[in-house]
Amino acid sequence: DRLFLKCKAKIQASPEKYLGVLIDFLEIEDMEAIGGGEELARKAFLEIDPATLPPSTQEEYIKYLGVHFNRSVVIGKLQPFLESYNLPLEILISLWKESGRPDVFWQNFQALRSLEQKSPGIGKFLYKEFGIVHFGRYPEEMLLDQQAEAENQTLPYGTIIFPYSDYNGAFAYNREVFQKAYAGVKGKALVRVVECNSVIGVARGLLKLEKKYNPTPEHGHRISFAVIGGHGTKESIQFGHVWGEAQPKLHLKDFQGKGVQRANRFFEDGACISLISCSTGQEGGMAQALSKLIKGKVMGPDQDTNGKSMSITMDEKGKFDMDIAYR
Repeated sequence: DRLFLKCKAKIQASPEKYLGVLIDFLEIEDMEAIGGGEELARKAFLEIDPATLPPSTQEEYIKYLGVHFNRSVVIGKLQPFLESYNLPLEILISLWKESGRPDVFWQNFQALRSLEQKSPGIGKFLYKEFGIVHFGRYPEEMLLDQQAEAENQTLPYGTIIFPYSDYNGAFAYNREVFQKAYAGVKGKALVRVVECNSVIGVARGLLKLEKKYNPTPEHGHRISFAVIGGHGTKESIQFGHVWGEAQPKLHLKDFQGKGVQRANRFFEDGACISLISCSTGQEGGMAQALSKLIKGKVMGPDQDTNGKSMSITMDEKGKFDMDIAYR
């Protein structure tokens, strides 16, 4: 107990100096070799109020908290920051923790807070209308515009369909790729992000976009371009957890079904799609099947990789084209 009180007092007196020391101690793999102390160290860590920490130390604290403590503990510590946003914290925290990467957890936490500072209520809006929970994946400007232009049926649009499930944090690192691509169409077209956890979720997202932005053939637009992401193989794209949701993966064989075959109705003639999904661009794989379905250009990687750069352009006739380079 004396050790705990001493640790707590030192951290409170100089958090920028001693928090790192405490975290280093907690990360020692063989506690028995140094005589134990993990329980006291964890107790000292949890006694700290992150709201009292300076910004850089607060980041260090929340990064460690997010991936090393269970969901209920994390929610309890971060609820004062997030409760006013009226979001399902159990879902958010669980998905932010999934990759086990402290930078991914912090990226989402900080992105949501920044968005809310600029537009109060945007988190709840993006979650309710588009299913977005990974706020740190996308450029802030793009998400702010998505809210501001939510009722705009005049401009053509594209979509980013990304998964809830991300076991290694791969989809957290496309923000700059999207930023540069968005700069090429800003003012000419809109980008609407949708996140989902299953094939059924993808279908619901597409139906919702169609109902909102293409209510009749004479009024509105279908999707002109799309980015679809999910952990992939030559024959599948994963959106949700394989142990949880029904139909978490879209399989190559699914393209024989009537439901998937009708998906071309959501896309403009000659629409283009980029897949950020490993190995889906292999011969006879998902990209080729999708290209035949929509009768348009579909690009996908032929190996395990991620997006490196992307461009979206519109010609004088209003036709869109995409190019993507992979790492």
